Amino acid sequence: MKKTTFENRKVIQLLNKNFYVLLLNGEEKRAIPFLGKTFQYKPTGTNTGIHELAQELGTIKKRIAYPTTTILNAKFEIDLQLVGFLNSEKMTTILTNYK
Repeated sequence: MKKTTFENRKVIQLLNKNFYVLLLNGEEKRAIPFLGKTFQYKPTGTNTGIHELAQELGTIKKRIAYPTTTILNAKFEIDLQLVGFLNSEKMTTILTNYK
């Protein structure tokens, strides 16, 4: 999605006008401070692991899936989570209806 959906001019305009955007790799190794807490990468095996923030924002029904698009409200509560690849047309529709 990073190289397709998020490169679409209309998607970029909607995001820049109405949202704060964070693209997060679920296996990000650096610590990320958010809402007074520092989220860390947690290894789960020899060459595997998950970042706590990705887990917090991307878990649906106790499972994590990639990619997950998560929209937070003004109180930083999860308002919407969408699992799977979203093309530019679908993302434009979602963003337009959400705002």
